[in-house]
Amino acid sequence: MIRVLVADDEPLIRAGIRMILTSADDIDVVAEARDGREAVETARSTAVDVALLDIQMPELDGLTALAEIGRVAPRVRVLILTTFGERENVLRALGHGGAGFLLKDSAPQELIHAVRAAAAGDAYLSPAATRHVVDTLASPAATARGEEARRRAVRAHRAGAAGAGAPRGGPVQRGRRGPAAHERGHGEDVRQPDPDQAGLRQPGAGRAPGPGRGPGAGRRVIGGQCSRRPLKRRGSPSGLSSFSSGGSSASGAPW
Repeated sequence: MIRVLVADDEPLIRAGIRMILTSADDIDVVAEARDGREAVETARSTAVDVALLDIQMPELDGLTALAEIGRVAPRVRVLILTTFGERENVLRALGHGGAGFLLKDSAPQELIHAVRAAAAGDAYLSPAATRHVVDTLASPAATARGEEARRRAVRAHRAGAAGAGAPRGGPVQRGRRGPAAHERGHGEDVRQPDPDQAGLRQPGAGRAPGPGRGPGAGRRVIGGQCSRRPLKRRGSPSGLSSFSSGGSSASGAPW
């Protein structure tokens, strides 16, 4: 059996609601209240499953009483039953934890169905109240808030991924890292081109010079390509040697 509290400041309205609800075999009206304050005290002290509250009541309005019942008797499911179906009332009722919102011009069977749904832990909204909720959620302001929340979530995800991939003690290093880049550490730019691929490595670089082997000895660079063709020596009057990069000897003989 579903135990119901009916709160309304008009005795005729309370009597009509009682008549409708008691026509159902599984619903019993166990208490009534004339104002919001009495409704809160009755919900706290009486074994009640569902409370039906009017909005316009003395002492304490129905929406404030809804919030108080949620604090002192959270087990009680509260339905707002009112003549006033403004959007603000609907949103406040749902924001305070209401289980449903109905207008007093609803059909009797709809009232019974709403009480059963609330007792089962579900929510029930009249068609007019549902329209207010849908319009609010579809408003440009609500859409903008949802889009901004999505962007914040994406930025947070990217920031977390970047932080997880960064090495400890230094920034993320990008580009090709050769042995020299490792020796330089984190503080210098390591995005240098590969000398082998760019054709910039000098002949003999990285090798200790030995007898008869100086930088560039025995090799020449032509168009970025290293040639192993030996260079021709030719004598000079001063007894010094000079290198020729091509052509013929002084006598006109080819190499």
